[in-house]
Amino acid sequence: QARVPWSLGGSRVLLGVGRQASAELDAQAKRYGATRVQIALAWLLQHPSGIVPIVGSAQIPRIQEAVRAVDLALSREDWYRLLEAARGERLP
Repeated sequence: QARVPWSLGGSRVLLGVGRQASAELDAQAKRYGATRVQIALAWLLQHPSGIVPIVGSAQIPRIQEAVRAVDLALSREDWYRLLEAARGERLP
């Protein structure tokens, strides 16, 4: 089942997920000194299928926040931890 990015800064990271993914997103944001939006965008940018998120906002600070995600490199372990949380299951 495909997952669609939705409400990156809100209570959900990806459509169809809830508290587990949100808690992991918060934990990683704290660990990396970044915002939830930056972590979610970094996760999408590092996706092996080559996802290119399209960010839009009328507020310059929001665009600047999103652009900073380009320089954020999640560790392999953190990337998979967020994937597991989004899927609600542990990967082998």
